[in-house]
Amino acid sequence: MLARSIDSISRSGKGLVKFVFWVALPSMLFIKVVDTPLPAEVPWRFLFAFYIPSIIIFFTGAFLASRVFSWNQEDLGIAGITCCYGNLALLGLPIILSSFGPVFLTPALILIASQSIILFGLTIFWLEKKSDETIVANVFKFFIHKVLGNPIVLALVLGFVVNMFEISVPSILRSSLNLFSTAAPGCSLFALGVCLASYQLSLNNGIVLRFVFLRNFFHPLLVFGLCVFLGVSNQWKAVAILFAAMPTGINAFIFAEQYEARYEVVSMTIILSTIVSMFTLTMLVSLLRII
Repeated sequence: MLARSIDSISRSGKGLVKFVFWVALPSMLFIKVVDTPLPAEVPWRFLFAFYIPSIIIFFTGAFLASRVFSWNQEDLGIAGITCCYGNLALLGLPIILSSFGPVFLTPALILIASQSIILFGLTIFWLEKKSDETIVANVFKFFIHKVLGNPIVLALVLGFVVNMFEISVPSILRSSLNLFSTAAPGCSLFALGVCLASYQLSLNNGIVLRFVFLRNFFHPLLVFGLCVFLGVSNQWKAVAILFAAMPTGINAFIFAEQYEARYEVVSMTIILSTIVSMFTLTMLVSLLRII
């Protein structure tokens, strides 16, 4: 009876994850992007302050996996994405909205829209570079499938297009999207819990502890330093630092599954970094509210 109940919960949880990923979250992101005033120019300093540290963390994670733990060359891309890719959509956006409100929405949406494109592209290139003859075809094919075939990315791209060209969204469609949007934040957090429940946690793994340090502590510290150096405004700096401190995103596990490499390390890093982030994000939000 207990096993049957657990199996039923697991199936229900998977259904909720699909609803959030394909319907609720894309609906909310599309509406938010359409209704949010876009910056007059590309915020290069903000993007550099976030992505230069992200790329540094990617290669630091790959270096650790190679030199300290002797991972195979083809697995190093998994190490990189595990360390540098944060859970911005499922966890970051609800925290931003509940802690700071819509005034912080524009920089948050910019990072959510660009993170997959930039970091997925880097990861795919690394993972596919072993096959020189087909590298361009492989990277392009997988990039189209994983990035442009991602409903969250598509929703953001469409939202930016509608916003820039001031296209009117039909009232019936907007009403439906608003209905799904209302459910997105709560369902996203619940779906995250369902996903984490399927992972197993073990602290007897040195590489996991190092990955969590890079993800939860070193990344936001680098972003903070570069934001100060580049003179990023307080509002945008707060979003960059908070998003840099997010736990490892579930898409890192998708890459590990796709390439059949290091599932256990990635899953343990996801759950441990999420647990650690409960404390680090609480402190960060309190500090950023004061600043």
